[in-house]
Amino acid sequence: KKGYDISYEDLLSLSSDTEITRAHFARVLVEKHYAKDFPDAFARFVGDNCPFYVNRTYSEPETVLETIHNAGGIAVLAHPLQYRYSPEKLRNMIEFFCSYGLDAMETKYSAYGNEEEMYLRSLALRYSLKRSGGSDYHGTVKPGLSLGTGYGNDWKIQPEDVTVL
Repeated sequence: KKGYDISYEDLLSLSSDTEITRAHFARVLVEKHYAKDFPDAFARFVGDNCPFYVNRTYSEPETVLETIHNAGGIAVLAHPLQYRYSPEKLRNMIEFFCSYGLDAMETKYSAYGNEEEMYLRSLALRYSLKRSGGSDYHGTVKPGLSLGTGYGNDWKIQPEDVTVL
């Protein structure tokens, strides 16, 4: 409707076996020269508060945790620093999730430095949570991001980094 020639088929061609995300839209915007690169596509089109950003709908945390446990899964809080909460608000969130059975927290993440990872490890220990890690790989849609090694900045998960797989 806004004059950008992007079809569902364009997005499907990038998704392989994963869901379609903002990153897929960003990649098509770059490929069709509506954006100069990935950061530009997010900054002008699909990033938070941009014209084509769609707010997410969320389930109640207690429902999510219950569903994960009922399915035999392990409830893990992924990349907790991405919320950009103050330390107090982050601790409050973790405590709330723990009250409903949070099992683990991602403490190793390809976008975090050593100081951030140490901070998250201390929180996991404080709340008796198992530790997990991830590269945030979502298929080929994020250029330069590889499964298990993140952005290739000497980032690798070591056995001591995680206590649950």
